[in-house]
Amino acid sequence: MTWLEELGVIRVDGVDARAFLQGQLSSDLRSLTAGVSLFASYNTSQGRVIALLRLIQRDEQVLAILPRELLGNVVERLRRYVLRSKVVLRDASDELFVAGMLDVETSSVSGDIPCALLPGAYAHDATLGSLRLAGGTARHLLIGPVEERVRVRQRLPGELSNEAWRAAAIAAGEPQIYLPTSEVFVAQMLNLDLLEALSFTKGCYTGQEIIARTQHLGRIKRRMLRFRLPSGIEAQRGDSVTVGPGRSGRVVESARNEAGEREVLAVVPLAAEVTAEPVSFAAGVTALPLPYAIPGFD
Repeated sequence: MTWLEELGVIRVDGVDARAFLQGQLSSDLRSLTAGVSLFASYNTSQGRVIALLRLIQRDEQVLAILPRELLGNVVERLRRYVLRSKVVLRDASDELFVAGMLDVETSSVSGDIPCALLPGAYAHDATLGSLRLAGGTARHLLIGPVEERVRVRQRLPGELSNEAWRAAAIAAGEPQIYLPTSEVFVAQMLNLDLLEALSFTKGCYTGQEIIARTQHLGRIKRRMLRFRLPSGIEAQRGDSVTVGPGRSGRVVESARNEAGEREVLAVVPLAAEVTAEPVSFAAGVTALPLPYAIPGFD
């Protein structure tokens, strides 16, 4: 396990909490239950992604997990639209920890630390909860009161680096947004339509008109793909990267894999939009598979 100190938590309380979030976020809050989490984007009115959030329901509250560096901005923006709704948003990052568990043997933690079995599922006891993320490697977000950190560390003593955690997210094709990439990408550029983070049936939400128009017109010229970069290239979040002739893009996430090679998720033009020639990549750049198909890219 690893402590994910860069992640924070927004606590959303009030009888109108779910209805309020339904009109602000891209996922359908009607699907959020005590046992099912949601992946959602919070967008500008132009459809640009401000932040990506993991939503869980805990008792009568909704908890949203997202990078701490975006949390203040997201809370401030959301509060502008509360108006007369009975909703209270506050930063709960000092009350709740977030940790990552990778390749966990479920049997080794059952009975002490809850462990959700299926992607998207959320399991919890009176204090701790775990959210199972998608991907070939079992990944869990563990959330609980900060006073439980000692017990969690004693129960899960293995050391996992943040870099290994990010590399697993890259292999799963799972994006995250940070300050350098906030308001840079339209939702489909991050493959959110392929990750069940967008609803096209729930009705209006901020940015919905642009996102829906992009989807129905099929004008998605850029997509997030996975690449291995040549030695010596240290591309980080938000950096520009060239992956082939006429194919420059922006890095979404970056990490070293187990072999020490630099892997990235980057939003780049799809080859079919650039040239009719066979797909080619810059020297040393290798396209790596994602666990889901990319429309318009072989």
